[in-house]
Amino acid sequence: MVRQTMENLLSEKQPSVQFAELDVQPSVPETSGIRIQASGISVEFFPDADCNQIKTVMEVLCHAAK
Repeated sequence: MVRQTMENLLSEKQPSVQFAELDVQPSVPETSGIRIQASGISVEFFPDADCNQIKTVMEVLCHAAK
């Protein structure tokens, strides 16, 4: 009898389960990426920068420093 009463109480108090879809956008901190500052020039590369663009900029900077 006690067991049946407990089962009845538990089955009555269980909330129905509901799911909701969340639209979550990943955030990128403002401090991520690379910033190079020298001689009054500032170059900043963001995390999604293309490797070829970074290579080209670095080659130009190296050439300009000679």
